[in-house]
Amino acid sequence: MYLVLLIYRLMTTESNTFWNKDFEAYFGQIEVHGIKNFAESIDDIVISWFMKMFKKLAPCQKRILIDQEDERLFNLTYQKRDRKTLFAVVNHWRVPGIETHWRYTTGI
Repeated sequence: MYLVLLIYRLMTTESNTFWNKDFEAYFGQIEVHGIKNFAESIDDIVISWFMKMFKKLAPCQKRILIDQEDERLFNLTYQKRDRKTLFAVVNHWRVPGIETHWRYTTGI
């Protein structure tokens, strides 16, 4: 079932010129500079684009691999909120999801 949805989403995403141009640009940068250099220069806009692309291509897998992990990390930090100082080190890919959970739960 997921394979059919994945193939359908891949075909419909490829025909979208907006996604296609960005896809070619980002993966062209990866080919030229390498994945390590690309990962070091990545910012919030690029992260957001990759998350949205992953959601378009494989929404069920994104829910499992990204959304559930963000929620788990949020719950770990939220349980420690009663301490005077809270400090958490997370990968920058995780920050948007954790911030979303934090704003929704705390209203801050």
